[in-house]
Amino acid sequence: MPGSTNDINVLQRSPLFADVNCGRTPPVQFEINSRKYTTGYYLADGIYPPLSTLVQTIPAPVGQKRKHFAKQQEAARKDVERAFGVLMARFAILKNPARLWHKDDLAIIIRACIILHNMVIEYQRDASIEVDRDTWNNDETLNMGTYRDNVNFTAFLEHYEDVHNAAVHLQLQEDLIEHVWIVKGEEDD
Repeated sequence: MPGSTNDINVLQRSPLFADVNCGRTPPVQFEINSRKYTTGYYLADGIYPPLSTLVQTIPAPVGQKRKHFAKQQEAARKDVERAFGVLMARFAILKNPARLWHKDDLAIIIRACIILHNMVIEYQRDASIEVDRDTWNNDETLNMGTYRDNVNFTAFLEHYEDVHNAAVHLQLQEDLIEHVWIVKGEEDD
C-alpha cells in the first residue's frame, strides 16, 4: 500500500542509517579470521538488504556451523528486543505510537531513555564513575556537528558505496560464522 511503513522504508528513514551512510559513526576496528573491518555492524533479519553494516540471520541453515551461527545470532537479537522491552516498561513515552514525532525528536527521546536507564542502573549499583569532561568535549567522534559540516558529496558517495557493498556483507557473515564456530569449539574443551 502506498505510504505504508515497512522494514525497508524504516531503514531508509532511519537517522541511525543516515549517519551510517554518511560515515558519521564512531570509529570501529576489529579483526575476524585475519580480515580487518573498520565499520560496526547490526544484527538484522532477512527482510533487510545485504549491507556491509548488517549481519542477517540464515533462514534455512545447512551444516553445523551455520546452524550454530543462526542460533547465536537469533539469541543476540532476542536479547536486544528484551532490552528494548525493558526500556518500554520503564518509560511510557516509548509505548505510544510515534508517527507524529519528528525523527530527530525520536532519536533524542530514545537516547535520553537509554541514558536515564543506564543512570538508574548505575545508581542502583551505587557505582560512581568520573568522566573526564575535557576528553568528552574534545573527542571528534562525539562532536558530530563539526564533522557533519565538513562532509562533502564525494565522500558521502564513497561511503554509501562501501555500506552497500554486498561482497563485504557476505564476507563478514562468513567470517562471523567461522569465528562463532571456533569460539564454540574452545568453550566445549
